[in-house]
Amino acid sequence: IHTNSSLGNTSADFVLRAGAAAGNGAPITFTQTIPGGLSIPDNNARGVVASQTITQDLQIAGLQFRVDNLTHTFTGDLTIGLKAPNGYGTDLIYQRGIFINDGNGDNFNNTLIDDNASNDLNLSGSANAPYTGSWLPAFNSPIWSLFGIPNLSPDPVGQLGRLDGTSTQGVWRVRLSDHALIDTGKLNTWSLIVTPTNFTCSPIVGTPDLAIIKSASTTTATPGMPIT
Repeated sequence: IHTNSSLGNTSADFVLRAGAAAGNGAPITFTQTIPGGLSIPDNNARGVVASQTITQDLQIAGLQFRVDNLTHTFTGDLTIGLKAPNGYGTDLIYQRGIFINDGNGDNFNNTLIDDNASNDLNLSGSANAPYTGSWLPAFNSPIWSLFGIPNLSPDPVGQLGRLDGTSTQGVWRVRLSDHALIDTGKLNTWSLIVTPTNFTCSPIVGTPDLAIIKSASTTTATPGMPIT
């Protein structure tokens, strides 16, 4: 689109998604496997970032985040955040077990973060390692209601659900931070599981605005003479 005004001229590109929403499609998994693993700096709040680029332009109807394989000897040291291409980001795993003094527990294997989960990773202990299964995002956890602090409560909106209606296209980033000394680890594989919105397009059937009718009143034809 190009605009002209007294303030100057400007141009911008935009995309229109054609069609009508028609339910949801089958989930699609986007996975990044990091050769040799991505080392997580010990006791470093800035952490390290892994990223994967999704070229498909899908409208998100549902999103899950999965730590397929992460090795670490004290997972309660870790925060793991996700940042979408549109700039929205949040911590999905936040020093699990720290509030119940049980941050010990090795590794994350097939740890799925899901707005609709019932398990609370913040209340998990070392006995739950390697945390396989579905878990609530960190800030949807009921634990935030237990401190008796005014205005501190679980986010009523699913942390991943805030991305519903946005596009998958672009760079997705995962930030991993370690917040205590001694124990270290690596991120090996992580995934995004996207349920896309289906769209259908119906054919446009045109209606003629003008009809032309030709009639002939002559019943016989004479060679060389016109017919009307």
